[in-house]
Amino acid sequence: MSESPVHRDIDRIISRFYPQTQKGADILANSLNTTVYMPDFFEPDHPFPIEHFPPGTPEQKQEFHNFFATVANPSKNTQKLLSFGEVLKAAGARKVGVYGFCWGESGC
Repeated sequence: MSESPVHRDIDRIISRFYPQTQKGADILANSLNTTVYMPDFFEPDHPFPIEHFPPGTPEQKQEFHNFFATVANPSKNTQKLLSFGEVLKAAGARKVGVYGFCWGESGC
């Protein structure tokens, strides 16, 4: 398969630092001959505890809801993402592509 010039110029952005996520990012970068960035959208906080997912108790459900109201607030993180894209473009990226997966909140 020939390499598309479009793919060479796209920077992909992935979040969540699990080993399988990083491995997938490496595979994507190698197969598309591009750079993949994994910014920490939760910094200075942390991702939702994986041991509480899916939330099974009323307390864990509230904790999950609170996570999306604060740390993972869509508006706040959209702004972080747009700012990061601007930094990439200022550094010379001609195109920036973004994709992600649902975090499980009802708004997805």
